[in-house]
Amino acid sequence: MPQVTACPPMAQTPPPSKDKAATRRQYKSQKQQYYREQQRDQVVAMRKLIHDLQAERQRLSTRSKSKSLLAWKDVAVALKEYADESLIERHSLQATREKHIQLLLQLNKWIAQASMDHPQLSTSAYPSSSWSASHFSLARVSLVAHKASRKHGYDWFTQILYHNTDALMQTYQLPTVATAVAPHRVADLFLDSSNLDCLNVIARYAMVFNGPFEHVVDLVKQREIQYKSYTGYSKQELHLKRMTVDYVDPEALASISSRMSYVLIKNIGNAKGTTVLYREYNTLDRAVIVGQSVPLDEVFAQTMSLSRKSMSWYVFDRLSPTKTLMRNLFVFNHSVSATGEYLHFEAEAQRWGCDVSSWPEASKLDVLSCHIANIGAAGIARTDIAMASVQDTLDQRRQ
Repeated sequence: MPQVTACPPMAQTPPPSKDKAATRRQYKSQKQQYYREQQRDQVVAMRKLIHDLQAERQRLSTRSKSKSLLAWKDVAVALKEYADESLIERHSLQATREKHIQLLLQLNKWIAQASMDHPQLSTSAYPSSSWSASHFSLARVSLVAHKASRKHGYDWFTQILYHNTDALMQTYQLPTVATAVAPHRVADLFLDSSNLDCLNVIARYAMVFNGPFEHVVDLVKQREIQYKSYTGYSKQELHLKRMTVDYVDPEALASISSRMSYVLIKNIGNAKGTTVLYREYNTLDRAVIVGQSVPLDEVFAQTMSLSRKSMSWYVFDRLSPTKTLMRNLFVFNHSVSATGEYLHFEAEAQRWGCDVSSWPEASKLDVLSCHIANIGAAGIARTDIAMASVQDTLDQRRQ
């Protein structure tokens, strides 16, 4: 029998199901290992981030404590200082409020005394283009003693004259810029009897100077206005005239205008005095200087049985580079008694040096008018001399 050779045993291939299970286990193992590595890396990164943030926090905390934050004691001191300042400011505001209340009360009282208590002033004294000296009467308006109200009074007294300049010039027919012709001169003193209950004496003077505007203004101020305002007298001149001049409230006036003066004039040996207020207004081609006496000033509380207020306007207009018109108007109000009543006609005439008691009633006004015109001659002559000296100086400067 033939010999049969045995074949080597063949390797057995695992069943397909077993290979798939091993592959899944291996994949799962690798996947888990990948996740563990990712988590480990994340933990490492988070720990590093935590470490960095803690370091940054420490750095910021150290800097804040050393540079920005204050100790509680310093904060307490600062808050106390702020509270103290707030309290001081509150008291200051309360004081200011009280001052304003007092000012309002004083001004109301002043207005009432000037208008409501004096019916002649209550309706006719409001500014209008048709004012005349008969209606434009400040004879019974006082300058009050209250400091803040007084400052308003200075301003009001001068502003009301200034803003009625053209109306008064028109009323008393002084030449205008359009009608002035060189040589042109107006000079007279007359009685305004348009209101018989309140007579006023009017002085007019106007002329055209051959000279530049600025030179004319300066020279007229030096030769006349400074003496009318009593600010141009030297000590020697005052001594010769036996007169004293004291400047009143210079700081208050300076806060209103640098071109303003208020003086008290007294004759030596006389306790009573006269107060005079002046102010200058300037534009490019015009200068207006207004002045007035202030017979009713509460600061000086002068007890006078009679008082008479005067008002003045000096108006300069540039006509050309070499021509200047000057107009001057003086208004002397009717005298007022200590009780605020206007003096009766005969007594007022007597104060002007004219006794009309023996004249017929119908002639008394004419007699006083003639007397006023006559006594004006001396004053006009003095003004002519002063203005002639101004023109002479202007002529010399042109040579």
